[in-house]
Parts: sequence; C-alpha cells; structure tokens
Amino acid sequence: MKLQDYLKSIRECPDDELSDRFGVGDNQVILTKTSPKDLSKKIRLEFKNLEFKKEFGFVGGRAYQFYYVPGTIVVNVVNSINVVPFFHMGLEEYVGKLKQDYFSSIIFHTEQGEKYHSDGKRMPIHDFRVSALCTEEIVDFMLKEKIHFCIPAAQSGIIRDTSKIVYSDEVKK
Repeated sequence: MKLQDYLKSIRECPDDELSDRFGVGDNQVILTKTSPKDLSKKIRLEFKNLEFKKEFGFVGGRAYQFYYVPGTIVVNVVNSINVVPFFHMGLEEYVGKLKQDYFSSIIFHTEQGEKYHSDGKRMPIHDFRVSALCTEEIVDFMLKEKIHFCIPAAQSGIIRDTSKIVYSDEVKK
C-alpha cells in the first residue's frame, strides 16, 4: 500500500476499526532501517510530542522508552524486529526478508486505560485514534529525517494481506 493512501485511510477509518483493518493500536509495530540508539537520539533532540522516559535492557537487546503526549501511548524503540505474530500465517519467507531488511522496531502500547491514569491525563478520544495520531507524527518525523521504515499493518498482530504493508521508500516486496 502506498504511504499516502495508508495515512489517508487511517485518518478516515472509524476508531473502533483501526486495529482490525490497519493494525493501529496496542502492540502496533513500525520496522526501521536505523539503529535504535541513533533513532532515540534524534527523537530526543527533535520530537516535541515524545518524552524520553528510560533506557532498559531485555533478553537480546536494549530499548528506549518514550511517552507520546505523556499518559496516552508508550513507544518503545527496540534493537530487534517484533515479527513473531507473523510466523503462524504461512509467511516465514516474507518474515525472513523483513528480518534481512530491517533491524529495529518501534512498538506502540496504548496506556489510556483507567488502571494507568486515574490522574486525568487521558485524551478524550479512542485509544486507537491516539495511536493513529502518533503513527502520523512518527511517519512525518522519519520521512523528514530520511529514515527508511516499513509498517506491516498487521491486523490484530497478524499480517493477513501483504498488499497493506507500507514501505517508506515505496519498495515492493
């Protein structure tokens, strides 16, 4: 799918359909061709709506955690690609290509639930809409910085239609 078509589609899509149709929402993934350390540094310097929270280690790597409009979305920039859900859809060869071409992930976690924010930081819109807004801002930022990326557009964590995958450089699989 062409990037501009994807962005237009997520703007026009009803909030409650964003996850199923475009993979926008909790556990959403954007794959990048830059190191998480470099990306994190650029975000800290130039991205006003992402507040750096912490750097942490996990089995197999490092992650940099940001809050988008603090209290709405946790954004992790990770030095691996989060593609495990794609394997059981018969796309092993395709996932192998993704692993070859991309080496870091931006992973979104919606955090607007009452259990997270009883302090009123919740935005007055659906969690998936907040993810869509964050996606647009991150995409604009990465285009400006000339960072190549891929949005797998996994519906509920599973790629069902590879034609919905978005590439920043419009490269076809």
